[in-house]
Amino acid sequence: TIKAFYKEQPVIGILHSEVPKFKKPFVRMKTGQTKKLKIRKLRNYDIVSWNLVSENKKSGSAEIDENGRITALTAGDITVSANVYGETISCKVHIEPPILRQKSIALYANKTKKVKLSNTKLEYVEWSSTNDQVAYVDPVSGVVYGLQTGKVVIKTDAGGVTNTCMVVVTDPDKKKSKTNGKK
Repeated sequence: TIKAFYKEQPVIGILHSEVPKFKKPFVRMKTGQTKKLKIRKLRNYDIVSWNLVSENKKSGSAEIDENGRITALTAGDITVSANVYGETISCKVHIEPPILRQKSIALYANKTKKVKLSNTKLEYVEWSSTNDQVAYVDPVSGVVYGLQTGKVVIKTDAGGVTNTCMVVVTDPDKKKSKTNGKK
């Protein structure tokens, strides 16, 4: 019960307050993705103090700004806590690991293929090849260039996760000669 005065007259009322809650107590994100964590019935985020805690040493990481916009940096699980009106509330965040769509590809020499990484919104992903003489991968785009016959592994490091793809480069002329010989 609250007692106040309005134009020198006492006014008595009951104050109803609701414990603050996140609109979503569990959020799933991709590395590089940014989302705003919303708290029910809260318009002024200036009164909130934020904290991020990784579930374990190998778990994910993120950044959060003063308005509750979280950016997922590396794959794993974190807990976001917010102190609002003296109450601490929490939200679990799962950051999906980036995944290569192809585990292996076949490629002719002098041809190209794009290796695609899913579950990420990262702008920059680092690509490499175990043997640039057999197949070269563009370090930014993930386009693989078959140079000569052989096998290589294409590797990407993104969002704290390493993915690999086996690439087999074959000679297109050998395929034609096998086909021609079966008449």
